[in-house]
Amino acid sequence: MKIEVVGGGPAGLWFAILVKRRRPAWAVRVHEQNPAGATYGFGVVLSDAGRERVRSAAPAAFDRIARRMEHWEDLTIVHRNEPVRIDGNGFSAIGRLELLRTLHALCAEAGVALRFEAPVGTRSGPEPGSGPESGPESGAESGPRAAPRPAPGVVEGSESRTGALCSGPGPGPGPRFRSGYGPEPGRDSRSLAALRAEADLVVGADGVHSRVRAAFEARFRPRTSLLGNRFAWYGTRQRFDTLTLTFRANRAGAFVAHHYRYRPAMSTFIVECGAAAWERSGLGALDGEAARRYCETVFAADLGGHPLLSNHSVWRRFPVTACERWSHENVVLIGDALRSVHFSIGSGTRLAMEDADALAAALDESGGRVGEGLERFEAARRPAVEKLLAGASGSWAWYERFPERMRLGAHEFAYDYMTRSGRVSDERLRAIAPAFMGRLSAARRPPGTGQGRG
Repeated sequence: MKIEVVGGGPAGLWFAILVKRRRPAWAVRVHEQNPAGATYGFGVVLSDAGRERVRSAAPAAFDRIARRMEHWEDLTIVHRNEPVRIDGNGFSAIGRLELLRTLHALCAEAGVALRFEAPVGTRSGPEPGSGPESGPESGAESGPRAAPRPAPGVVEGSESRTGALCSGPGPGPGPRFRSGYGPEPGRDSRSLAALRAEADLVVGADGVHSRVRAAFEARFRPRTSLLGNRFAWYGTRQRFDTLTLTFRANRAGAFVAHHYRYRPAMSTFIVECGAAAWERSGLGALDGEAARRYCETVFAADLGGHPLLSNHSVWRRFPVTACERWSHENVVLIGDALRSVHFSIGSGTRLAMEDADALAAALDESGGRVGEGLERFEAARRPAVEKLLAGASGSWAWYERFPERMRLGAHEFAYDYMTRSGRVSDERLRAIAPAFMGRLSAARRPPGTGQGRG
């Protein structure tokens, strides 16, 4: 069996590893339009529960990733300068470039062929790419335009004169790939039609702006809507103890930063604001450097003197995308190509890698019968995905209205956040975060009946 994977992000690479481990005789090839050492974004995050689900597919392989992760047990919400710690919310994070490099090595060991700088066009002949495999953890562009390539040649963590954080190839030779296809490092473009004709299965893992999905739009029937809030994906060398949501306000309006460390001295720092603050602040009229400096002033108290770092940190609106159909003939979508997951629930990478596991298992169990395998994949996976997407919609809806909630006191605000999906009862929250709920009860006591703050 021959499988072509379009997109070399976590979804496509993890699928290639898992299916090759299950069926070593199958030929699996991944096409990635960017160089091997280039990526957008900074870190990606996994909840403890999500991490264990992903790990269950290949514990030894995933442990190679886990060894490079930062971990913490709590979530912190900062409102009115008061940090509120919420126990029972463990997360782990890793740099996106480090994750990809580890997956590349695992692909090499499994015998997966990787082709870099090899875009797949939807017509015969070369076509420009639509940006790297992207998603909630890497930052999803809104609209169909092509994104600029990440700048190669500088090792991640080094700052250019403009403050940009760039990623590039690390030291030493690249891995040697072994598969039925053989190594193919060229810059040529392949057409999707040619891949379909050559392969038994084409897997579209090419992100939010999937060309595979676009080529069969009438078949996959995607629905996309843009949220109203604007956000930009930055990094910083400021270290944060936990995944933290910091809410700040100035004369322009309300802002929130989602931030967490993914290396001992590197953190992701996403800045988000509503449409009103976007207009009043004038961010839309600023160039990238001025916008970055503006955000540094908003969150000066949180950055500890460290600058924000940019890696094509473009302000955008999040596209909520979902496909009615998951496959068409011998083409299937996974990860952000199939549906986008708002970054506020920290599950984009997890869902993409779970898709990869489910598809690999379904193909293996069907003995390589593609039609049967794709039916098994959707039947097994769709219920869990739709349940999580329902929770994600409650989360992004909360963020779309977060300025009006900032009138609440710190603990009530944190409680409102934790119950934003509509699916977390007080009983469940008490079981997850007993220490937080105890502090919330104290804060709710009337004056004179005990200490507490709202």
